[in-house]
Amino acid sequence: MEAYKQAAASMWKSFSSIIVQFPMVLLSFYLLVHFYIFLILTFFCFFLDAAKQSAANSLRNSADAITRKTGITLDEAIQILNVNKSSPMEEVTKVQLLN
Repeated sequence: MEAYKQAAASMWKSFSSIIVQFPMVLLSFYLLVHFYIFLILTFFCFFLDAAKQSAANSLRNSADAITRKTGITLDEAIQILNVNKSSPMEEVTKVQLLN
């Protein structure tokens, strides 16, 4: 009977140490999960900013290509054609014949 009590006592000691350590395991898991979520969101924001920057650069480069091809800027073309930036495309592209 004494051996049974010693076995039960040693099992209780090991079980109680597991119970004491379990909240720390949960806390470390919780912190690890939040750290990974933080990393994922940070990289997502970096990639989103890079995509926005890339889109802005491509628009700027296309305007520069048109300027290099034609030799005049968009503002100069608007002044020559005597139209506004908000004018419909039909008004910009209509051909005025000289009589």
